[in-house]
Amino acid sequence: MERLLARRIQQIANDDRGGAAELALNAVDALRKWLSAQKNINSAAILEAAGAIAEAHPEMAPLGRIAAEVAVISGAKNPSAELSRRLTILHEHIATAPQTISEKFARLLPRKKIHIAAYSYSSTVANAIIRARKNIALAYISEGRPGNEGRTTAAKLANAGIRVIIVPDVVLLSQLPSVSHVVFGADCIMQNGFFNKTGTSLLMRTGLAHGAKVWVLSDTLKFWPYAPPFHPALSDVKPNWNFWNNPPRGVALKDQVHELVPYMHGIQILTERGMMSPAKIQEMLRRLRKSTPAPQNR
Repeated sequence: MERLLARRIQQIANDDRGGAAELALNAVDALRKWLSAQKNINSAAILEAAGAIAEAHPEMAPLGRIAAEVAVISGAKNPSAELSRRLTILHEHIATAPQTISEKFARLLPRKKIHIAAYSYSSTVANAIIRARKNIALAYISEGRPGNEGRTTAAKLANAGIRVIIVPDVVLLSQLPSVSHVVFGADCIMQNGFFNKTGTSLLMRTGLAHGAKVWVLSDTLKFWPYAPPFHPALSDVKPNWNFWNNPPRGVALKDQVHELVPYMHGIQILTERGMMSPAKIQEMLRRLRKSTPAPQNR
């Protein structure tokens, strides 16, 4: 693979703080820069780039969807021209869909000051809360250990003039009785649930039990109509030195970063196309499977 493209894709793979939408935009930008710098890109190079993008973050559907579409382009008569056309479409979608979600989110909130809670970090969620800041009196944000991505959310909201309280992840559970909405991002929306940071399922159940509205904010590029791209219980369990730097002998560290969150009665998924129930998501995924390029073997 061309050296500069390989380095940019590796930067995406090493990024454990960015959200799926942000990293997808980075991947499209990397491919566009690569395309503009090369006189002629052959099919083998396109397939190699697609494979590297898919492997960068297997849990993030946008990267898998981008990789699948790029791989299909490798068989075109003029792959460079077709790749340029498709990347323009993808860039426009990734850039505009979160804005549309933010606008819909702001319109759907009640016309009064509310308390809201959000888990860890999602660029889509952070931007939506900022867009609706006139209706938000207080935002509880969890720290998102062990990477502490919630600090990014808290800083962005505070810079936008929103009153923020950041709490340890487990403490967020005790704050849910006082909030009207609990909001999550997602990395991958599938038939039986979605991938997100471990802890999402418990927070959702607790929010629903206290009568809060529980919303997942996700653009449709995160819809994955095929088999799960990875298995968190197997692929995602690893030592993590962020939460204990120097454990004593005999203490092993493991951290499962993501979990498959099952759909629960009462949750809603807000996309750029509007609010969807899990049943509507499943119907859309069945249709999407017929029109979306299948992923290459990973």
